[in-house]
Amino acid sequence: MSISLGARVLIHCSQGCIEPKPEGGGFEFSSEFPADNAVYIRHATKSFRLVRESGYTHFVAAGSHTQAKSPDLSEGESVVQCLPRSFLAHMRRRILIDWRSLDSAENVYLSLMAVRKALGLVPISAVGVSVCWAIKQRRFELTAAALGIKPFQFHGFARNADAANPEALLKGEERQVTEMVESGDHLLLGKKWEEKRRSRYHLSAYERRLAARRREFPRFFAALDALRENPGDHAGATRVRKAFRDEVLQPRR
Repeated sequence: MSISLGARVLIHCSQGCIEPKPEGGGFEFSSEFPADNAVYIRHATKSFRLVRESGYTHFVAAGSHTQAKSPDLSEGESVVQCLPRSFLAHMRRRILIDWRSLDSAENVYLSLMAVRKALGLVPISAVGVSVCWAIKQRRFELTAAALGIKPFQFHGFARNADAANPEALLKGEERQVTEMVESGDHLLLGKKWEEKRRSRYHLSAYERRLAARRREFPRFFAALDALRENPGDHAGATRVRKAFRDEVLQPRR
C-alpha cells in the first residue's frame, strides 16, 4: 500500500520489557505481573504480523523505562530488538519507537507524535493498536475518540481466560473504565494517573520526559493542560481534538 494516500499506523502497546535470553533460545520478560509473562512474550513477538495482515504501513513499539531490572531499556526498544530480521529489513525506517509513554492514553498520542516526526506532512489516515488483553478495548476506544482518531482499530491478542488471574484482570479493567467514564477523563489526565506514571518511571528525568514533545506540539499540550484543569469542559475537549488533528494527524504547511 502506498503511503501517498496516508500512513496506516499500528501501535504495539507493551506490558514490560522483553529481551533475548543471554544463552540463546527464547526470551525473558520483566513485567508488573510476572505470572502472565508467557502471554506477554507471545504478544510481543507476534504483534508485528498484524502489519501485513491488516495493511499497516508503519509499526510503533511503545513503552517507556518501567522495569527496575533494566532501567536503561525502554519497553519500546526492547520490542524492536526482538523483531525478526526479515521484518526489520522490509520495514526499515517505518519501524519507530516511542520510549516516553507510561500508560494506555500516552501509548496512543505519544506514539503518533513519533510517527509525525518521521512523516513530514504525510497524513495519518488510520490507526490501530495491538494490545495484549482484548478486555482493554473500551479504554482504548475512549482514548481514540477523545483524540478524534478515525478510523481506529483495536487488536486484542489474548482472552481473559489466558491470564493467570482472570477475575483480577476483569475487575481491574472494569474499575478503570468505570472511573474514566464517570470522571470524563478519557486521556488519564487526573492526579491519580499522573502519580501512577511517575511511579512506573525508572529514570531520573521524569520532569523532562515530555519536554521535547511539548516544544514540538505546543497547541496540543496547551489544550491538554487546560483540559486537565477543567476536565468537564466540552469546549476544552474540542480544542484537544482539533489541536491533535492539526499538529499530529493531518498537519498543514
